[in-house]
Amino acid sequence: MMPQKLIRKSLELLLIIKVVATSGQNYTQPIFLDPNANTSTPLRETMRDKHRGVTINVQLLDFQSSFMLEKFRNYEALTGATIQEMYSTQATWYDDVSDDIKNNNPGFIDVYASFGNWIPQFADMGGLMDLSDDILNAVGLDWFDIMPAVRLGSATYKQKVFAVPIDGDVIYMVYRKDLVEDVGLPTPISWDDVKTILEYYENRDINGDGIPDFGNCFSTAENGIGDKIFWAIASSFLQTRGTSQGTFFDPITMDPISSTPEFQEVLHVYRHLVNNSPFMVNQTGVTWEETRTMFNEGRCVLFYNFPGPIKSIISTQKENGMSGVLNLAPLSGKKCRLTDYCPYASPGNGVNHAPFLAGGGMVYAINSRSSLEKKQAGLDFALYLSDPGVSFWDVAHPESFLDPLRLRHTSSLANNATREAMAFLEFGWESRQLSKYL
Repeated sequence: MMPQKLIRKSLELLLIIKVVATSGQNYTQPIFLDPNANTSTPLRETMRDKHRGVTINVQLLDFQSSFMLEKFRNYEALTGATIQEMYSTQATWYDDVSDDIKNNNPGFIDVYASFGNWIPQFADMGGLMDLSDDILNAVGLDWFDIMPAVRLGSATYKQKVFAVPIDGDVIYMVYRKDLVEDVGLPTPISWDDVKTILEYYENRDINGDGIPDFGNCFSTAENGIGDKIFWAIASSFLQTRGTSQGTFFDPITMDPISSTPEFQEVLHVYRHLVNNSPFMVNQTGVTWEETRTMFNEGRCVLFYNFPGPIKSIISTQKENGMSGVLNLAPLSGKKCRLTDYCPYASPGNGVNHAPFLAGGGMVYAINSRSSLEKKQAGLDFALYLSDPGVSFWDVAHPESFLDPLRLRHTSSLANNATREAMAFLEFGWESRQLSKYL
């Protein structure tokens, strides 16, 4: 187990600034020094000094750069490879991969960053390397420790593995208990509970600045994550009989579910949520970064997003004056009626939760047309990030935007003495929040 003082010592250096020159521009990024950078693991030892003289182009998402650039440099030190950053924004991310694959030449990108649910399309386009044998033979990867929903839903297509998961995404909730339970409002377990909270705070000034605030905050911006949030909300209504039911089409008739009364109920609930969100003062759409800022400024009661942005809220709760008041919870669900068939509803309250694998989580895939040496170096980079021996720190890191994807990432949080739990605690979490995250 890694000594806790080693983690603490590294985190004292959080605000070290490093200027990285790339593509003719200077990017100033805070570097969060990884205490595991030089840790030896069975997986890492298979790639030590293996790729000297090899240069690979790796897609880098702009919002992850402060975390990922250090990973790039650490991988270079371990393997001897050189990584060229290929920057993408959230708006261009999908098109940058798709356009590169459509290029008849090998393309500019050797290692693609992708959402898991894009993998089938990119694989059908012939752009992705089949990793099945490599995954089977990878020493120390512990493939089956990756949660089945992530392993099968994000990396596997037509019984072949086309990607290495480094992230597991569901839409989660964080809320202010001082503005909910402490004032007599119901815990937001069901969407009926949320409606009660929203009606209480409608047009209220929550943070005392004289400006009306919002009952809930979530992204509504075009080319953002609004679609993931919508379907996560919808799934609790549309998927009451298990995962085989689906949320888009009737699996027997292939009729769209949007024609059903249940979908009309979804639209009614969603409209109420939007009408009590920042969209009402910015109807061009609000990004998740903007809603995160609003929550940190005390302008929202409820906040929905991937665990990644929620981590960044939890890690700054002390400096934002929210110590002891932030609660984590699964996204609210449908309150089942007596006439509904909800075999998986929570005992006691009859609420149906259907965790939606929103986007499938981030994965890395390899360009099928890159040279053999670039493929091998690119695959090792993806495996380097997924390493079970050290990836617990990555999923705890507030700027990684990577979320638990392995069984050990969550099962270990029940004990504050585990390295997994200590990493979260060192990043500003409270013990009670870990139990709710679990």
